[in-house]
Amino acid sequence: MKIFKIYILNFLFKFFFLKKIILNILVKKYGFDFIDFGSKTGGSIAYASKVFQLNKGLGIDLLDGFPSLACKNNFLGLKTDILKIPNVKIFDAVIMSHFLEHIPARETSLAMIEKALNISNKFVYIQQPFFDENMYLFKNDLKLAYADWRGHPNMLTSYDFYIMLKRLQRTYNFEFTIAFDHPIKNSSSADIVNINEPFNVIQFDKNKSFKKKSVVFDREIYKEIKVLITHRDINHSHYLSLMRYEKDLQLQLDI
Repeated sequence: MKIFKIYILNFLFKFFFLKKIILNILVKKYGFDFIDFGSKTGGSIAYASKVFQLNKGLGIDLLDGFPSLACKNNFLGLKTDILKIPNVKIFDAVIMSHFLEHIPARETSLAMIEKALNISNKFVYIQQPFFDENMYLFKNDLKLAYADWRGHPNMLTSYDFYIMLKRLQRTYNFEFTIAFDHPIKNSSSADIVNINEPFNVIQFDKNKSFKKKSVVFDREIYKEIKVLITHRDINHSHYLSLMRYEKDLQLQLDI
């Protein structure tokens, strides 16, 4: 799709009464089968297409100049407020890859997941940094490098996801799995840094970083949390088998 058509599409998408029409055209005429929340440069669209065997992803973001950025990266992007997308179930899936940690408020995260449920037919996939053991690392004078990035105001844990999804199950019929990936066994990992490292450090650098303790962790620490949500009558095991992860979390709690 040429850039001028993309800008016209973005202009028309500002009108609520046209949003549903435009989305139907994108699905039926152009073959879009999933939406990617917070696409930025489109890396998560390529990832989801490969991992979940999806066809074509529509990028959504509020970044300035996003439609042009998307075009340069060879995907279609709409600059719009995600929560204002109409609740029309025409996409197979919604992807939220390293997106929710950037949302300022936890309740907005819940609203984002609910929106994803309302516009998908098959599944919702979430992945984000692992924040479950921030306090344990802190007590060892350590932290995950990304734990205090200024762009990560919303540090959701696996338990936070569990609570939110159990709340949503009161209204929606779905199955979910919370999983973990990229295990970190000890402090020698480049993703672990001294607690005194400045904000926004990327990873440990032996030539620049503060010296860190040598610790073999006595609990499971990972780099990522992954969440798979499948709608009623969708084969959860099938999509779980496509999802790459180290271990899933089987919580037996009731709220």
